Amino acid sequence: MKKVLSVFLLMFYFTYSKPLENNSNFKYNTNILIIGIPLFLVSLSIDNEVKNIIQNNKNSILNTTTNIFDFFGSKFTYFIPVSVAFLAKHNKNAKLFEASKTAISSSILSTLTVAMLKISINRERPDKSDKNSFPSNHTALAFAVFGSYAHYYTNTKIKYILYTVPTLTAFSRIYKNKHYLSDTIAGAIIGLSSVYFGKYFSKKYLSRFELETNINKNYFSFNLKYNF
Repeated sequence: MKKVLSVFLLMFYFTYSKPLENNSNFKYNTNILIIGIPLFLVSLSIDNEVKNIIQNNKNSILNTTTNIFDFFGSKFTYFIPVSVAFLAKHNKNAKLFEASKTAISSSILSTLTVAMLKISINRERPDKSDKNSFPSNHTALAFAVFGSYAHYYTNTKIKYILYTVPTLTAFSRIYKNKHYLSDTIAGAIIGLSSVYFGKYFSKKYLSRFELETNINKNYFSFNLKYNF
């Protein structure tokens, strides 16, 4: 039990740790790997212990909570940054628009990375339903999208709220017996890393796109241009 508590405390620090700044165009939070990899290795040794503790302590409140947050790692999540990007552009909110572009890029990158790993590793799920357990795509996607917004909105309260969503999404996947703890930690590493790669990709390539929107009571229209 002490190992389990230690891992979750490390996960907390791992999620909220600040990036190390550098002078290059590409910036990456090295704490994601410095803390994430040892955390992942430790989690492998307690996967079954965590699974048993959670599966033996289910209740109606957690059932409802996990059903809600499991939704934030589903395919629906891809539409969040797209929708927010349109609204941000219409309202001329440059910061929110940039955060949404990063979220779109990072969600794509995280999904591709997870897909390749799932095909290569073929780890069986805890419930024995298939061999797509490692890593958790729900977790990776949630951290990629909500982590992108947290990257731009650095107010402590806002970051806590934003990171709470993917953290509970990760818990929901373990609770539903679809993933082991190590699957979700690997997903978090991929999702958080994708934020930095997504931001770089967005600034280098998506900045060439110009989006014009027109929203009123009667109709909605948009025009997307690409500058070569």
